[in-house]
Amino acid sequence: KSFDYARKKLLKEGGIIIPGKATVYAVGVQWRYQKVFGVDVTLSNAYIPKRGYSGVEIRKYHELYERASQMEPSPERDTAMSELVYVPITETFKAFEFNFNEDLELERKTTIDIPVINPGLLTSFVFWFDLELVPGIEISSSPYVTDSRKSKHWLQAIQTLQNTYRINEKGTEVSVLVSHNKDCIQFAVQLPTENSERIQELPEICDPLWLEAKHQTGGVGYKFSQLSSATQHDAEEAFKVSCRVACQGGAFDVDPLLASNIALSRFWM
Repeated sequence: KSFDYARKKLLKEGGIIIPGKATVYAVGVQWRYQKVFGVDVTLSNAYIPKRGYSGVEIRKYHELYERASQMEPSPERDTAMSELVYVPITETFKAFEFNFNEDLELERKTTIDIPVINPGLLTSFVFWFDLELVPGIEISSSPYVTDSRKSKHWLQAIQTLQNTYRINEKGTEVSVLVSHNKDCIQFAVQLPTENSERIQELPEICDPLWLEAKHQTGGVGYKFSQLSSATQHDAEEAFKVSCRVACQGGAFDVDPLLASNIALSRFWM
């Protein structure tokens, strides 16, 4: 049902709900595969799934971004920045607050103007939560948590936007429609009413020939697994692992860029 139903129908008098409160934070990001072992694979970004959420560990990607962005201006810095999978486009912002011990609105929507910190392509929103179990005791799925007493083992969620938006100016603001119902949270970009060069919606790219090639090479990849494995079971397990790495490269105890690149090279071989 819901927290509201549990509080009204199941909670005894004097009892409390744990967790008691939640705050959801989010950041608009550029999430794009640029190169795999030096090969330009940017065309594959048009076919990143655009429905639902995926789990991702942002911490390691953010560390790579900070390392590259803090380099002195140079061709090496330009190369490092151009090959990043993740770049934060907006400031981190508070999306929603929930108090589970009070009446909850099961559906809400609000528009928030978020400052831009990096020009680039706004493709996705990454979000996470802070939970207050009881006053004074908190846990978090934030990628920026440094207190080991909170938590660092949860992934963040990433929602890919239906279209991509080119943000041309640092310091400008992006209007974001944030909504939720009892099942999910959604983010959407609202374009300025007047023509603006500060933010532009890019046309969705769809190349039928590329999609057809993807399906064909997918079959070749699975056949390769069969030929390189001792048994049918081994081939199926190898394929499942590849899918997990492709979807959640940062969740494994390996370099996240390497994990993503290996998985990508497998899917696009």
